[in-house]
Amino acid sequence: MADENANAGARSMRPGAWYWADKAVIRKYSGDVGFLALAVYHLFASMADENQACYPSQKYVADTLGCSRRSVARAVRRLVENKLISLWKTPGKRSGYRLLPVRMDTHGTDLRQGRPEDETNGSTNNNKEQEENNNVVVCDSKCHNTIKEPDTGAGGESRQELLARDLAEGLNDRTHLTIYLSYAKQYSESFLRRVLAETKMTPDKKIRKSRAALFNYLVYHYAGQRD
Repeated sequence: MADENANAGARSMRPGAWYWADKAVIRKYSGDVGFLALAVYHLFASMADENQACYPSQKYVADTLGCSRRSVARAVRRLVENKLISLWKTPGKRSGYRLLPVRMDTHGTDLRQGRPEDETNGSTNNNKEQEENNNVVVCDSKCHNTIKEPDTGAGGESRQELLARDLAEGLNDRTHLTIYLSYAKQYSESFLRRVLAETKMTPDKKIRKSRAALFNYLVYHYAGQRD
């Protein structure tokens, strides 16, 4: 009975409901590429064909992940530099991305190394390959704290300034950049990106004023629940 309760509500592994990615991508490269590049990598993995290639536009990636095209370009560059993907231009001038083999010893791909309560029994996903649910691309605050990213980006902007710019561009509200910068200084990046993603997925018919106004409401709403 205990085993049945433990498995209740488990995600479906039926064909088409999942994709797989190498565990080593998280274990070895997360600190080098950052969480947004990991999200881009997993989005590519969810779209890859039998040749491990996909052809999404940077605008599509940015809209899907709730960030700016500039951030997507930076994330792709990190993935290419770390040889996790290759990038080329198709005859139609579209960008093509291919997931490359990730080589790492067995110990390095074992994610069950941490606190006892974080460990699971048996092989993860009960499968020989790492299988990922299409919906799981958001990193929580605990994960966010373990990721190392440079303090400054292109043009000397701080990480908080880059985040504020992503929020302003994602909400098409560049005139209130200072407000988003104050949010970036007050709240975690993972929290703000989750709120941004929810705001952008809200249907137009449910928007009373603007998406920027909805974003502001949700920030204060969820921040109040966390206090």
